[in-house]
Amino acid sequence: MALYMKIDGVVGDVTEAKHKGWIELNSSNWGMKRNIRSAVGNAKNRESASAGCKEFTFKKPIDSSSPRLVSLAFTGQAQPTVQIDVTRVNQGGEAVVRSIELKNAILSSFDNPLSSLQPPMEVGSFNFTQITISDFGTDEKGLTGTPKRTTYDLGQAKTL
Repeated sequence: MALYMKIDGVVGDVTEAKHKGWIELNSSNWGMKRNIRSAVGNAKNRESASAGCKEFTFKKPIDSSSPRLVSLAFTGQAQPTVQIDVTRVNQGGEAVVRSIELKNAILSSFDNPLSSLQPPMEVGSFNFTQITISDFGTDEKGLTGTPKRTTYDLGQAKTL
């Protein structure tokens, strides 16, 4: 499995044919949470708050994209689209099994946790106003299928 990130105007070191020039990620994390209050003895009438979106975080090695990412972190310049592809190897090379698209994304944090015991890494977080998750699935031959998409707009607090 491999993780790749694409930001317009930021060139990474990936050489894989379908993601050439993208940024390779070691790991990423994103999630959401909804606070639900259940009164003792009255769990049937639970109260639910709006969903809260966590920022999209990533960890990557220092590479050719690093200077531009540092600049984006300092300026807070919103990126129209940031795309993250999750791939796995199949018969035809690497196939995308999940794609995450962040709209109006701002690099809200950028850290350099350096250690003499590990390769130099960078950790960052994107704040965004809309997220689309596309899951491609695979058939019995390992080939990807038609994507199933979910889009959530934080400004409208609803799925689209």
